[in-house]
Amino acid sequence: MEHDCPLPVIRFLRSSHWNNVRWHGTTFRWHPDSAAPPIMGLVLDNRDAATALFRTWKDLSGNQDSFEELRVTIIEGELSGVVPGYFVHLCPDPDNTMAHATADDMIIELQQFGQYYRTNKMDYLPGSPPMLVRFREEYNKHGEFMLAPVIKREDGQFYVDAELGIIKREIYFMNTQEVAAKLKAKGFDLELILKLRRQQAGRPPPFA
Repeated sequence: MEHDCPLPVIRFLRSSHWNNVRWHGTTFRWHPDSAAPPIMGLVLDNRDAATALFRTWKDLSGNQDSFEELRVTIIEGELSGVVPGYFVHLCPDPDNTMAHATADDMIIELQQFGQYYRTNKMDYLPGSPPMLVRFREEYNKHGEFMLAPVIKREDGQFYVDAELGIIKREIYFMNTQEVAAKLKAKGFDLELILKLRRQQAGRPPPFA
């Protein structure tokens, strides 16, 4: 049951609405005069499912991630056989999620966290503006960002639904070498995992 855990990060990441939202991209927005924190937008094709997904968080925690229990990681770097780009990875932050559980007198098993994650791969487009670079600059300046759904209106245009956005203070930037080293320490080969991922249908590897 997706409604039996009061922790917003678990409710959000394991929601059945992920089966229908069709997360096909990630985009970034910022104020033209840098007067406000930037936005990381998850481009979701299914408006109703996207709204319902982000409402699972808002119904529990409003627009805040007070414990920073949702870990957002951007992983850059080259991998053989993979089109240049970056991964956006969402998963529970173990320490912060446990802190929330402890504060609310909940008992939760740490090993459960590894099964709840979502990943999207973004390819670099030749000649496209360096949106990720600018987003990182704006985040470093303001110390926070908004994670929000980008959904399609009735006129077919996409827009950022800031009312359902989640204010985040933490984000992690990693490269593939760091990830490969972490996986190797656990007995996994990142290159092999990605090769198998391309050969058969399945979920991406849990990077963070």
